[in-house]
Amino acid sequence: MLQIAGLTRKALQYDIGNPNTASKMTRHQLAAAQYAPFRVVLYEDAEGRAVFEYDKPSSLFGQFGDPAVTAIAEGLDPLSSGPSPRLSAETAPGQRRGSPGLL
Repeated sequence: MLQIAGLTRKALQYDIGNPNTASKMTRHQLAAAQYAPFRVVLYEDAEGRAVFEYDKPSSLFGQFGDPAVTAIAEGLDPLSSGPSPRLSAETAPGQRRGSPGLL
């Protein structure tokens, strides 16, 4: 899309998750398959810095209002609290779980 406007940026999207966890969720809510495994994106911002962005699993899957799915997603929240320390060189001030962070 940016190329249409004559702009270029680097970006990668990854699907991250365990098929067994996705299976547990979809047993309760088939619509959860839209988001399991969940996605993360690594992209270059306008200043050329790397940004790692994702949705917190409990927020993403909480939309279904199913306690079983939400419980599974809440178990994933600590695992998705941000980039691995060995990848993270810098963190934006005030970064919250699920918000963009700088690598």
